[in-house]
Amino acid sequence: MRKAAFALRAFNVETARAMDVASDPRIGIMRLALTPGVTENKISKSCLRQSVEARINDARREVTDIPESIEDLEKYAEGSISTILYMTLQAGGIRSTAANHAASHIGKASGLLLLLESLPYHASRNRHFSYIPAKVASKHGLLVKQGVNKRYS
Repeated sequence: MRKAAFALRAFNVETARAMDVASDPRIGIMRLALTPGVTENKISKSCLRQSVEARINDARREVTDIPESIEDLEKYAEGSISTILYMTLQAGGIRSTAANHAASHIGKASGLLLLLESLPYHASRNRHFSYIPAKVASKHGLLVKQGVNKRYS
């Protein structure tokens, strides 16, 4: 199980970095789409696909696409982080609803934490947009421009 867990974590790091190391966003998306599998038939291919699709969908978002709510960020964290935990459980032969439920919550929490920790990095690279949801920004007095060019100011 340890070998599979390390392989899955490496896969997660590689897919997370794909957009940062590409000189052109289109190349980064192609790199994600061509990511090789890390499975040995023990892991659900749908989980693997969901993980990659979450990263691709994030990479394709426009600069003006601000998440509306925390639930939007949780959906991204479920797709990108929780799926890695599900696959780790599968690789270890653990088939448990309770374990999957815990992995879902841990993945969402970890994903939200990673998004918060990465705010300064994304701001310094002028990459995409802030991951602060519009509802949270509004509640705490951050200005959000509405309309076609919806973004923080």
